[in-house]
Amino acid sequence: MSPLNPWKLSGYKAGQNVVCKVVKAEPGGYAVTIPKDNLPGFLPTQAILRTDEEILAQFVCVHNHRILLSARFSNNSPKVQAHTSVRWEEHLDEIDQSTEAGAYQELEQYPAEEQPIATPPRPDEEMYKNYNSSGIKTVPAVPTVPAAQAPAAQESIFAQAPPTAQAPHPYASPSAQPIVTSDNSSGGRLISIPAQQSISLEGQTEAEAAFGVWAATTPRKFHLKRATDLILPPIDRESLNEFKIEDYDLEWLITDLEGGMRTGCVKAACESKLSRSAMLLYRGRAVGCIYGCKSMPDTQPTEQSLQNMLSDLEVPDTDVKIYDLPENVTLAMSALFLGYPVQRNDDYDARAYMDYICGWFESKGNTACLAITLPSNSATCLGYVYKGQFCGAFYVEDQQFRTDKDFVYELLKNDPRANVEASILPPEMTSSAVRFGFSLSMAKKRQDGR
Repeated sequence: MSPLNPWKLSGYKAGQNVVCKVVKAEPGGYAVTIPKDNLPGFLPTQAILRTDEEILAQFVCVHNHRILLSARFSNNSPKVQAHTSVRWEEHLDEIDQSTEAGAYQELEQYPAEEQPIATPPRPDEEMYKNYNSSGIKTVPAVPTVPAAQAPAAQESIFAQAPPTAQAPHPYASPSAQPIVTSDNSSGGRLISIPAQQSISLEGQTEAEAAFGVWAATTPRKFHLKRATDLILPPIDRESLNEFKIEDYDLEWLITDLEGGMRTGCVKAACESKLSRSAMLLYRGRAVGCIYGCKSMPDTQPTEQSLQNMLSDLEVPDTDVKIYDLPENVTLAMSALFLGYPVQRNDDYDARAYMDYICGWFESKGNTACLAITLPSNSATCLGYVYKGQFCGAFYVEDQQFRTDKDFVYELLKNDPRANVEASILPPEMTSSAVRFGFSLSMAKKRQDGR
């Protein structure tokens, strides 16, 4: 791919609204172009889009001759659709103003039309056709499998937040068109991101702003009774340090973690609040956080969990554990929190799909996390892939870490109803274009109201 023209990129900033045109499907989203300057990019989204549709998105960053974008609409709302006849350029200023005002902007309303039921394809079949963009309206898709014939969906261990009334669909195969069910109650309107999902980019560097734009569109929640168990225990027991926060203080802890560029995990248990939390760290910044509390049974997305955890770390009776983890495993694990899911619509069994998706990761050099659910014993296993290479598996039930893929294969073999889901971490997130992760000191300042 030819290098991007730096002159064309000079006018783009993180969070800027841009118009992109769909080129083809990729795992977790679509390859796109920005027609204004003919620049290639990638748009992660679970919405169903058609070739040549023009979509309103936000610029995140550029790396390796590719522009990373985030959907201007909510990722987890299948009702939100795009339309090729809208002249997005005329609406950009209008949308920016509505976001700052904290309002939803309804751009245009289209009538619903019926879609024929299609036969579900295999993952290796070509899915996308070239549609004549003139006069085509994107309408809510109907399920490609009749409800009576559809297999019972397995409950995912994690989902996009905030939750919808519908159960989350299984995650996807690379070349398959996602199945989306919609009641069309939105009337096909495109809406802007709610104000609470927007972020303030003032006073941030471009690299920090780029992460802020990305993180605002990837909230994840977990459906495990003790979700903190998802983060693996120390591999090297000698790195483990345990203490009560009253023997130190939170300022000291943050200075130690950030100044030491720690990669690993901090776990906290607060008896007075009956809470447990776990923070995943990459070079001193939080790249995942889970918080569970008796008074708050539902887990929160990473940023809110981080705020809750920092609050507990100021309570004297909070027990703290800190330990190191390998960078490759940490980055793969962070895809659970800050990656984008891959939609599934295939008839592969768990072993075949794992081989298929891992082969795709290897060919692209992707970093990803596999979430494997085993209904026979209600168990969960996480598989880690770093730059295309399988680097380990974590069996949550016995809290054991294995480096051999054969262990995972044996689990799949013993449970014919096993299910595999995947989340990918964009390579841009770990490039120099982005300060990957949440700043602990900034999160503490926000909590203190400074």
